[in-house]
Amino acid sequence: MTIGKLSKESFLEKLHGALKPSEPIESLELLFGRDSQINDLESALYPAGRNVFIYGDRGVGKTSLAHTLAFKLQKKTDPIIVGCSGDDGLVSVVKRIVYNFIEGNVIKNKNSFSISAGFSGLSFSISIDKEQEKKMMEINNTSSACDLLREIEKLYGGIDVFIVIDEFDQIQDLEERKKFGMLIKQLGDNKSRIKLIFTGISKSLTELIGGHQSSERHIVQVKLEPITWDARFALIRHILNRFSLTMDPSIEYKISALSDGFPHYIHLILEHILNTAYNMPKDITNIDSDLFLLGLDKAIRSVAESLRNKYSSATECRDVIYHHILWSMADSADFFRHKTNIYTSYQSICKQLNISAVDNKKLSSKINNLTKLDYGEIIVRHADGKRPGWYEFSESIIRGYVRMIAEMNNIDLDFQENHIPNTNYSRVSNKKYSSRKMSPQEYQLLKERGELYDE
Repeated sequence: MTIGKLSKESFLEKLHGALKPSEPIESLELLFGRDSQINDLESALYPAGRNVFIYGDRGVGKTSLAHTLAFKLQKKTDPIIVGCSGDDGLVSVVKRIVYNFIEGNVIKNKNSFSISAGFSGLSFSISIDKEQEKKMMEINNTSSACDLLREIEKLYGGIDVFIVIDEFDQIQDLEERKKFGMLIKQLGDNKSRIKLIFTGISKSLTELIGGHQSSERHIVQVKLEPITWDARFALIRHILNRFSLTMDPSIEYKISALSDGFPHYIHLILEHILNTAYNMPKDITNIDSDLFLLGLDKAIRSVAESLRNKYSSATECRDVIYHHILWSMADSADFFRHKTNIYTSYQSICKQLNISAVDNKKLSSKINNLTKLDYGEIIVRHADGKRPGWYEFSESIIRGYVRMIAEMNNIDLDFQENHIPNTNYSRVSNKKYSSRKMSPQEYQLLKERGELYDE
């Protein structure tokens, strides 16, 4: 059935069953580009005492991977899922796990039991009644938290217990985060079937738990990168097929490129394109450039406020050159850019706009302004300033948003070429990168993503 023949209710149900820009994915059917991580983690988590840390940039899909993994592996019931906030610590997170367990009434087996919990003074206590045996447990340190989780584990009757602890990076107190490292070690040393799956925005595991070395053998680390081009195309085509739609190949490419490999952006753009298509007066069977631009405009206006605010701080009521610099930063496939190449991209943009470019010295001064708090600190010096002249966006997810704005202003950006100067290069070849040079940093990142192979 074509999109225009669906009732409003049927369309919305189908739309939000397929696209999840505002909530995590929980099914393998909608999780594209993560097959290798799912397979590797399923094997890695099989032994007792193993836990997972999934870390990376905001919007890259950490929560979706964690939820999908947990729902796939948890038997008999749903996994336990909790989030973290700034003032959380070990006790409060474990408390949330217990309440989630209680409210979900998660275990159904022949052994009847009751469980209750509450605070007494500064400690959290739990009472478990099972087969006429009553246990009172008080949680006030790492050891008692471990004991409590092991008691919950017993109620599962010997199966693995998957617990997702989402947005772990939100916990502000490093000492509290370190306690989770100790908890992991204690659970691992006891060969527990509790499987903790953490997610957090970070560049390394050490940033999250402070390098608790004795717990490292119990932790499987996954640094999540943006999804590959092939996965982006597969996701787009999967959604289009659900609605019996086709799309101009150039539009598929644009959405894939603008998303920068962040699934959130693909879901967001497609949501608004499909809504626009459904509300057209005639029945739509193909998504063309006009529909794409209408949907993209709405998607830009619905991007997270924190990202929009950064861009606004950098550009609102300022010289138009700041737009041009940010678009130049988003040009090419480079993950970080040298000011020489930013200037080359800037000149290209000025040529497209038919305006005169400022000189290199003035542009460098403007670039420096964008690293300041008054300008939203939208870009930062690469490697904490240890490499002079190199810059990157303060958050990788910003680049996709900047690319969308450039597209709405009819600016053609280069999404695949690399222009990193003054460095050693590797020669690579595959159908996408077609035998060209790239820097060691680009080579390593793309190799990890499975997007290239050596000649």
